[in-house]
Amino acid sequence: EVRPISGGITNVLLRVTFPASSGVAPVLVRRFGAEGMIDRNVEDALFAALAAEGIAPAYHGRFKNGRVEGFMVDCAVPTLDQLQLPEFSRLIAVETAKLHRFEPAAGL
Repeated sequence: EVRPISGGITNVLLRVTFPASSGVAPVLVRRFGAEGMIDRNVEDALFAALAAEGIAPAYHGRFKNGRVEGFMVDCAVPTLDQLQLPEFSRLIAVETAKLHRFEPAAGL
């Protein structure tokens, strides 16, 4: 099943799910927009590196004008009230620290 997802600013986002019996996890298909504004080769390489470190969702591959990545099941955008809770602050700090420790390969 293919379902559009709202929230992409310049990208078209599609959630692709497979029959439960297949054992295949859902994926996100991202069709890029705003061509010419972003170096997609660099973005793609950086996303793959972040995924390999567990900082970004799984990287499954790229096609001409998009990418297939892991879909984060049951992951909702937190509300403003939730973001103000101390436990969220700790989680944000931990994830931000992972990102700050990440060292991209030369050229990225």
